[in-house]
Amino acid sequence: MQQKKPAESASEVEAADTLQEVQRTGRGPRIVRSEDLFGPSREVRIQHQGDLYVLRLTRLGKLILNK
Repeated sequence: MQQKKPAESASEVEAADTLQEVQRTGRGPRIVRSEDLFGPSREVRIQHQGDLYVLRLTRLGKLILNK
């Protein structure tokens, strides 16, 4: 009996479509791996239009952005 592949989430489908678009056209949004963004830390501070935001990685591996 063959196992069924789990259904992809909408965000997984969108990410795959974005990656294919970038590969096909050489244009599109820049993709940054979270491992590269965070490094050994669990938070990144982002300055945007004079405001400081904090992007945190939770214990469950989710991302939270706070101002």
